[in-house]
Amino acid sequence: FTAVPFGGRDGDVLRILAGDDATEVRIGGALVATLARGQYYQTTLTAATAVETTGRALVVQYANSYQVDGRVGDPTMVLVAANDQFATD
Repeated sequence: FTAVPFGGRDGDVLRILAGDDATEVRIGGALVATLARGQYYQTTLTAATAVETTGRALVVQYANSYQVDGRVGDPTMVLVAANDQFATD
């Protein structure tokens, strides 16, 4: 997965939900969590970031509302597609 923050924001919420037990989550190559099925890891996204998992996972990015960062905009949720879901030809 590759997550890129929304422009003009002070940081987005990035949440990784494990679909398998013992799913290792790496962000920028560093191991940040080992999750059981149904558990999630959450962090703040401030720059383009590579997310790797050893098992099935759902990666979700949230843009905060203006009440959090003072920026104009509604809260938003985006499912981040796995890199292997993109065409290569």
